Amino acid sequence: MKKFIITSILLTFFMVTIPVMAQEETLLKNGIYHTGGHGGPVSKLTSFNGELGLMTGGRGVWTINHAFSIGGGGYGLSTDIDAPMSDRNMNVQYGGVILEYNAFPNRLIHFSANTMIGAGEVNYRYIDNYYDDRYGSDKFSVVEPGLNLELNVVKFFHIGFGVSYRFVDGIELKGLRNNNMSGISANVILKFGDF
Repeated sequence: MKKFIITSILLTFFMVTIPVMAQEETLLKNGIYHTGGHGGPVSKLTSFNGELGLMTGGRGVWTINHAFSIGGGGYGLSTDIDAPMSDRNMNVQYGGVILEYNAFPNRLIHFSANTMIGAGEVNYRYIDNYYDDRYGSDKFSVVEPGLNLELNVVKFFHIGFGVSYRFVDGIELKGLRNNNMSGISANVILKFGDF
């Protein structure tokens, strides 16, 4: 009888502990306990072809567990930047998929890191806004990693100030190369939504 009780206790112990020790491993240890989304306008002070300009646009993302976000965004050049030909301006736009991580998102001030992977287009236009078809346009790929300092203003509105670097590849338009289109940006990001 004593052996039966000890065997029963040991069997019960192993039946309880082995499944606990063999729990499934997952990327998110506690599962997904919160999802939300946010979006808003973005302004980027940057340079193309050595000249300072302003890009404006927007972004929207889906957020998982307050920290990981995936979504998209797009930006276009809002100011006039001279093209390599003196009587023309550049027209630039790009967009893509955004991946973002927020460190300590519930703190008043926190950091986030993001990367955009996408594509864009550049062309020349005359000063009076007519496009110059002689030189055509050129498409390019872009990767833009960035770091932001974010302030939680109210529950549904956050503002971020950051820097990013735009890596451009594939430019072969007359007078431009990849290094003319790549560059650092100072960014202001407004976020509205459920974080």
